[in-house]
Amino acid sequence: DNTMDKGELTIKGGTFTASGTATAITTMENGQKSTGTITISGGSFTGDIEIKNSGSEAANSNITISKEANVTGNVTIAA
Repeated sequence: DNTMDKGELTIKGGTFTASGTATAITTMENGQKSTGTITISGGSFTGDIEIKNSGSEAANSNITISKEANVTGNVTIAA
């Protein structure tokens, strides 16, 4: 339910290397009151990051990547 499954992904550090496109998916099932949030505030990412939204209101997902995160690749958002 919405109390337990808030749909939050927070990355504050670490090293991530993708051999292809690293994909993060945010979804919203029918009846949920909020969409997912992705916050990346640190870490080193090698490879492309693709955010895919699905669900009727998922395009309203909150995605934040701060300047402290080192991304070597492209960040794209796809519906």
